[in-house]
Amino acid sequence: MGQVTTITITNAPELSAEQLGEIASNHVNDSCAWTEDDGTHRVEGHSKWTPDTFISDVLSLTSDLPAAGATVNEEWDTRDADEPGQRITRYLGGTFLSQATQVTGLVPDDLPTAIADVRAALAMATEKTAWLLDGLDGTRA
Repeated sequence: MGQVTTITITNAPELSAEQLGEIASNHVNDSCAWTEDDGTHRVEGHSKWTPDTFISDVLSLTSDLPAAGATVNEEWDTRDADEPGQRITRYLGGTFLSQATQVTGLVPDDLPTAIADVRAALAMATEKTAWLLDGLDGTRA
């Protein structure tokens, strides 16, 4: 299939691999669900299209668990898309955390804003550094 979706859930001892597996079997192919020794739950499956209902149904289990963290990792290949790619989206208690979302693994969704913030911080740091150095060597006007 074209897309592999893996959902990892932490801090949710109330959930079980059986619950997650049942949801997956209704929405994605070649699905599996398991709980690791540390209590982390994982569920994954393959699909030709983005399995929005699968993702939302799994995340709905965490909406009443404020400490439950969920990471949705979607990877697709060129079989059903123009370009291969990856999107990692994070949730806490079922609530989307936009600042933690990534596209293609390492690039945040808000990259232009992040770059502008870094440039502004560097400009401020450069100005402050020049002011300090000019004062130390006696050339400050």
